[in-house]
Amino acid sequence: MKNTLKNKLFEAIEKKLDEVYPDMTEVNRRKLGYLVQGIALNILFENIDGLSKNHSETVIEMESHKKMFKEHIESMQKDCKILMTNFKNNGMVKFEIDPKTRKPLIKARSTVIAETVTFLNKLNELTMKFYENVYKIDEDKDYNTQTTLF
Repeated sequence: MKNTLKNKLFEAIEKKLDEVYPDMTEVNRRKLGYLVQGIALNILFENIDGLSKNHSETVIEMESHKKMFKEHIESMQKDCKILMTNFKNNGMVKFEIDPKTRKPLIKARSTVIAETVTFLNKLNELTMKFYENVYKIDEDKDYNTQTTLF
């Protein structure tokens, strides 16, 4: 690719020099063409190196953010599992499947924890969206991954 790019660049420069300076000798046109081509290639390769480095840094940063969010979600799942077990064992909640979305919901059995249950349902919805949108995990196909809080 380097030689192809080099040749194309040289031919374009030489053609332009021929158009702009028709009375210039071919030897001078070639010398000037090689000089300009060398400068252009050096600038181009420096730019490509910079873009490649920038792209690598961005990919690493994105992957670290994905890892951080996944650890955050897994921590919430662990804590919610303990909380849900306690709520269920003490008869404070019951589990249901929403008939419209067919996703799991919890229902409060007392008004004391109704707001907590609302919050947990919203948190569960955010967790499911996270796995669907960020990791492209479909709960119907990926049986080994927990994509909900409870």
